[in-house]
Amino acid sequence: MTEQELENIRLLAEASNAHYAARDAAILEALPSWAQVETACDNISTLAEAKAFLKKLSRVVYWLAKNSGA
Repeated sequence: MTEQELENIRLLAEASNAHYAARDAAILEALPSWAQVETACDNISTLAEAKAFLKKLSRVVYWLAKNSGA
């Protein structure tokens, strides 16, 4: 491999790491506190509210499973 090819690989790796770090930071910033999640669960009082909560929870579980790399 040439010096330029090695440099290109290094730059791509740095860009990829920066992308994932920014994504992870955005996710953590957007997450509600556990107290907010617990309150939302405790305040479910109708079937419609339960369905809405389960849909949000399912979206998160799906996203985590899809992006887990497993």
